[in-house]
Amino acid sequence: MASSNAAIAAGACVNPDDGIACLLLVVVSSALVLVPQSTRLLGLEILIVVVPMLVITVRSQLTHRRQNRDDPPLWTLSRMAGTAAATVPCTVAGVSLALHGGGGFYWLAPAALLGIIGAVYNAWVLLVEIVR
Repeated sequence: MASSNAAIAAGACVNPDDGIACLLLVVVSSALVLVPQSTRLLGLEILIVVVPMLVITVRSQLTHRRQNRDDPPLWTLSRMAGTAAATVPCTVAGVSLALHGGGGFYWLAPAALLGIIGAVYNAWVLLVEIVR
């Protein structure tokens, strides 16, 4: 247990920005669904929200990986998986809503649930596991 705490404290395998971005994505996409509008427009709005977030977080994670080559690859993979859990289903939802096919709204439920789960896990690691 002490070695994993030291590893988390030293390597910062969790980034608070990722958790905030996931929660923001969940809140904004959920709010967009509440507005009465065409599904094509909703899909475009979701894509306008999710694509920049996806680009920014992936760029941030890859930059962190390049700067910290000694970190275990699992740390980078866990950060990417946590972000991808919300952004990939949300991206699929946006595309499928914009194209009127592929189950659009059904992809938003896992995006919201996985985004919340990822953000809660992120917060738990930051609050409990980091040795100060």
